[in-house]
This record gives sequence, C-alpha cells and structure tokens, in this order.
Amino acid sequence: MLEKKLANEIRVGRLKKGQMKKRYDQIRSEMTDLWNSSKRQARQEENRLRKKYNLKLDTVKAQVAKLEKDLAQEKDRLVVTKTEMESKHMKDLEVRDASIVKLEGSVANLRKLLVDKDQIIEEKNEQIKKYETSFRQLARLGIKVTGNKVKKVAGPLKRFIQNPPPSDDKE
Repeated sequence: MLEKKLANEIRVGRLKKGQMKKRYDQIRSEMTDLWNSSKRQARQEENRLRKKYNLKLDTVKAQVAKLEKDLAQEKDRLVVTKTEMESKHMKDLEVRDASIVKLEGSVANLRKLLVDKDQIIEEKNEQIKKYETSFRQLARLGIKVTGNKVKKVAGPLKRFIQNPPPSDDKE
C-alpha cells in the first residue's frame, strides 16, 4: 500500500507536472504570440510613423526648397532694383553736378557782367562829371566873356557917367 500510495503520488506528481508543463507551454505560447504580436504592432506603428514623418519631412523639404528658390529670386530682384537705383542715383548726381557746373559758370558770367556793367557805369559817371565840369567851365567862361563885354560897353558908359559933362565954352 505504501507502494501504491507512493506510486499514486508519483503518478499524481507526474500528472500535475504534465498539466503544469501544458499550462506553462500554453502560457509561454500565449506570451510568445503576445510578444510577437506586440513586436509586429510596434514595427507597423514604426513604419506608419516613419511614413508619416517622411511625408511631412518631404513636405517641409519641398516648402524649404520653394522658400529658398523664392528667396533667391527676391534677392536677385533686389540686386537688380539696387543696381537700377544706384544707376539712377548716379545719373541724378551727374545731372546735378552738370547743373551745378553750369550754374557756377552762369554765376561767374553774371559776376563778370556785373563788373563790366559797374565799370561802364563808372565810365559814364566820369563822363557825366566831365560834362558837368565842362558845363560849369563853359558857364564860367560865358559869364567871364559876358562880364568882359559888359565892361567894354559899360566902361565908356561909366566914364561918361562919372566924368563931368564937357563945358560949353567953345560956343
């Protein structure tokens, strides 16, 4: 009986061991399936996220490329505009400088003309002074000549008036 019990215990132990092995294999199989399923899902999620990331990355790269192209075009346009503005400014400066030179020439000519006109006015003033002087001299000479003529005529009259009348003795 002891042997029977021992044999029964061994049989029950083997039976339990077999059941535990089955359960262990079943749990291990489930865990392995779960592990593989999780790895598969993770790979799928990684692939999905990678595709999404790559799509966004491609979109951003395209936008960056477009913005760089637009920036390059804008830079070229600004360089052309700057060149045009510099050219226009240089032309304006040349026109201004030419105008300044022309105006300086005009001012110099006007100053020379003023000096010439002042000289002409001075000469005319001197001529007028000469004429005034000669008119005064002429008037003096005229008075002197008139005075001399008056003296010639007045001398005999004066003597006639100052001298007593001739006596009538001869009669």
